[in-house]
Order: sequence, then C-alpha cells, then structure tokens
Amino acid sequence: MTGSAHACIGAFVGALTGSPGKALAAGVVSHAICDLIPHSEAPRALDLVLAGAALGGIAAGFGARSAEFWGAAGAVIPDVEHGLVLAGLMEEHHCLFPTHSGVLPHGRDGGFLWQAAAAGAALAVATLLRLRRKR
Repeated sequence: MTGSAHACIGAFVGALTGSPGKALAAGVVSHAICDLIPHSEAPRALDLVLAGAALGGIAAGFGARSAEFWGAAGAVIPDVEHGLVLAGLMEEHHCLFPTHSGVLPHGRDGGFLWQAAAAGAALAVATLLRLRRKR
C-alpha cells in the first residue's frame, strides 16, 4: 500500500482514538491490517515523497499534536524499513515488521484506485469527526 494511503487511514484511526498515544499504536496496527489487503506498491522513492507530503498535509490540517497526525505517523513508521533499504542502510531480508518480514502475508496486485478512494474517504471521515467534536 502506498505510504500516503497508510497515512490517511492512520489519520482516520487516530481520529477514532482521540488520543495521540493511542493513535500512534492504532496507526501501527492499521498498517499491518492494510498490508494484508491486496494492493499495488508505488516505486519506493516516489512512495517516500508522497508519504512525507501526506504527513505534512495532515500536520498542517489537524495539527502536529493531534491524534490524527499521530495515527498517520504510526501508520507510516513501519515503512521506515523500506526507506532504510532504499538508502542501502539495511537489506530487505532484515525487515522486522510482520508484513514486511513474511511473518504475515503481504497483499499484492490490488491496484491503486481503491487505495486513493480509501485514503480520501478516511480523511473525509477524520475531518467530520474533528468537526463534530468541536460542536
């Protein structure tokens, strides 16, 4: 799954928790769940840029101390392993996250369209939850 989709879905689960600490943990769990679903991968260098842009947008929109941001961060953190592999600092077979190491299956060949739709829907619901809390 693309890092930006992970970030958006992480923002949604963060909004559900309402707490930055719980959101961070829920974001990591959401990463594993999303990795199990069949999906396509973006080229790693592009994926890292898009994930960074998504995190920046979520921080700008919800605040860097918000549960939404920390859910997004938790959802993206497991892919730091991919960045280390891309930078040549780690070999791929040394990945630790369960869906990256082969402990849990990693879904493949599911396309990008559903990821974009899920990411957009997740951010929309996170925004609605935030607006509802402010009332």
